[in-house]
Amino acid sequence: MIRAALRVGLPGSADNSTFNDEARGGVWIFEGHAWRFRAGGRAADAVHLGFSSRQNAARTRAILSAGISCGMLCGSGYDYVLTRDGRGWKVTGLLHTWVS
Repeated sequence: MIRAALRVGLPGSADNSTFNDEARGGVWIFEGHAWRFRAGGRAADAVHLGFSSRQNAARTRAILSAGISCGMLCGSGYDYVLTRDGRGWKVTGLLHTWVS
């Protein structure tokens, strides 16, 4: 789900190619034309990115919440609406949910 959301894009992330993901214990890095996750890594002074997800019982629909935090009173959140078929997850909607 996270890779599907990052393929579509993360609003407000055009100036950042590195995000720390504390919950997953690593860092997301934009390399070439794709996002990669490196477990155990951490980038100094990078913006923090966090995810949570909810799925229906059949695991064919989901909402992925993404939050970006760049300091006190500096951040925003988005909900990605996803559906899954035989080829994987696809983003079908994007909602801006909060800003600080």
